[in-house]
Amino acid sequence: TCRSIHQLAYAACGYRFRQKLAGDELKAEDVMSLRLFDSLFSAGGEGATQPAKRRRRSAGDADDALQRMEGVEACLATLRGFLNSADMFLSDKHLPHPLPGPLADGSIAQETVCDVAKELWRRMCDANDGEVKMTHGCYLKLYSLSRPQLKYDLVMLDEAQDCNPAIACVVTSQSCARILVGDE
Repeated sequence: TCRSIHQLAYAACGYRFRQKLAGDELKAEDVMSLRLFDSLFSAGGEGATQPAKRRRRSAGDADDALQRMEGVEACLATLRGFLNSADMFLSDKHLPHPLPGPLADGSIAQETVCDVAKELWRRMCDANDGEVKMTHGCYLKLYSLSRPQLKYDLVMLDEAQDCNPAIACVVTSQSCARILVGDE
């Protein structure tokens, strides 16, 4: 039997999300209107440091729209960092590096970006939440987190140099023979 890691992941858990499957990645322009990102720019300043609150302009201003887009992009990049990792939990180590402008200048707190990314992850994993789509990378991460034990005599990973740690974790944790093939 020959199956890809995505076929295994879809059969194990991805099928539960078929009605909300979006594709490879969420795009900032598709999700930036979601209310969950409002906490990045809350009126009480929870997502921003004091100097940044003083720099903020009126709602609807082009600078606000740009900052919102950058904040959403930072949350999505943080989520992608987690999805591609072998880690069990999303944390500040998944923040993008170098830090994008709003995080680097303190106008958005790193902790807030992580909190919003965690909420985005939670909502992606909720099969009944049709507002936040599921991606192939997300159900692959769910599969990796389940620590599957494959019932095969041999697991082979081709293009091993291109796989992410979430996939590598699935392959290397198997008790059967494993062959990893890749370029130098």
